[in-house]
Amino acid sequence: MAATEVQNDSDGWLVLWLEPLGEDRWLKPGERVRVCTDYRGEEMAFSVTYWVRNEDRAAGIENVSVWVENGDPGRW
Repeated sequence: MAATEVQNDSDGWLVLWLEPLGEDRWLKPGERVRVCTDYRGEEMAFSVTYWVRNEDRAAGIENVSVWVENGDPGRW
């Protein structure tokens, strides 16, 4: 099994986007989520992208996408 963990170390909200499912989770400060797949191969299981838009930052929101590159993205 492959797994990666995302933790919100900011003072505001962190939106975790799970792709390619297009699902999101809103993490409060200090909250964490582990994303798992059934993948056991040699290739990279996940890729991670972080971004902040000016409008989001003004509202105290930051964003991170976890792309499931290999394996079943149906498990959180």
